[in-house]
Amino acid sequence: MHTLLLSARWQEVAGRNVLLIDDLYRSGATLNAVTVALKDKGKAKEVYVLTLTMTRRKR
Repeated sequence: MHTLLLSARWQEVAGRNVLLIDDLYRSGATLNAVTVALKDKGKAKEVYVLTLTMTRRKR
């Protein structure tokens, strides 16, 4: 994940809508960090997130 962000060509993201697909949603911290980077550094227009599953929280 981090390698992708470090090597990304930011100009390819600028002004575009981006869809992030992740297989597991826990706290949302990673997706939030990637979203912030895409919006701030990459100048993405919008960032959408799709996750396939969510962990159960202990009661």
